Amino acid sequence: MSKTKLTILSILLFVFSFLYINNNPAFYTELIPKKIKEVLVKKDFEKNYYFNGSELRILYTRFLYEFEEEDHIFFKGYGLNATQEKLNQKCNEYRVPEGYGTTFNFHNQYNQTMAEIGFFGLLLLLIILFLSFKNAVHKKDKFTITVFIIFASLMITESILNRQRGIYFFSIIFLLLLNTKKPISSTNPND
Repeated sequence: MSKTKLTILSILLFVFSFLYINNNPAFYTELIPKKIKEVLVKKDFEKNYYFNGSELRILYTRFLYEFEEEDHIFFKGYGLNATQEKLNQKCNEYRVPEGYGTTFNFHNQYNQTMAEIGFFGLLLLLIILFLSFKNAVHKKDKFTITVFIIFASLMITESILNRQRGIYFFSIIFLLLLNTKKPISSTNPND
């Protein structure tokens, strides 16, 4: 596909995405948090309180901050898989509706790592991501760069390293992409 066709296709995709988002109010209610201040300061959530995904992640980030204030976990964390019990306790303390705290983890790999392993664990994760990205940029491998950007972004919305399948997926993809000698490229000479 020529660069002109690819540019036109990208512009059309952007316009259609914008029109869909603009005319779909459900998109806004799920993606954009409406009650940020309320979630950050409220001490008692009633039985039928609804959290969308962003608001729940904001609440759990608030809990992480409170964990640091109460238990000083900045350097040491709570330990692997010890945060779920702490989240359950916080959810009970704030009377978060049943199901939010008891079944969900942080759903943010950076917060999860900070809570479980502490600052040095988070620093190690960031170094792994940075060095992998730097290596891909050095090789000028656009595919690998894109994959690493997707992984780093995915970790904002999911704790992939806290599930067995996520660990396997992350490890295999990273090892395969980092061990390629030359960039993955298309067979089209016009690219």
